[in-house]
Amino acid sequence: MKRTVIFIVLLALCTGVSVLGTAQVKSGSVSGTITDSMGASVAGARVTLSYVHSGTRPDETFTTSDGEGHYTFNALREGLYDVWVEKLLFVHETKINISVGSGNTIVDFKLHFAEGCDEASE
Repeated sequence: MKRTVIFIVLLALCTGVSVLGTAQVKSGSVSGTITDSMGASVAGARVTLSYVHSGTRPDETFTTSDGEGHYTFNALREGLYDVWVEKLLFVHETKINISVGSGNTIVDFKLHFAEGCDEASE
């Protein structure tokens, strides 16, 4: 009987420590707006986010900018990230070592038309 009580107490303590440890994990987000060189919103751009310290296998996720050029990545662990944007007719752009903490980190992009594609804005 005494062993059972001790086991239950130890189990409760371990579970409590585990819950407390989880509660202290902070998460943040990365969001921003993608515009072109004229200031117009760029919808449908592919935005990729990569956790820098993921070892040999990249920890990547992606989203697409909405009709107003906005994008968001939520529930990110603290650390350094690389973010890059790709869209047909535009030059690919990358921002590296973006520091993400417990709040929102804003990373905006201003894309430039690829050579020979600047007529598309006129």
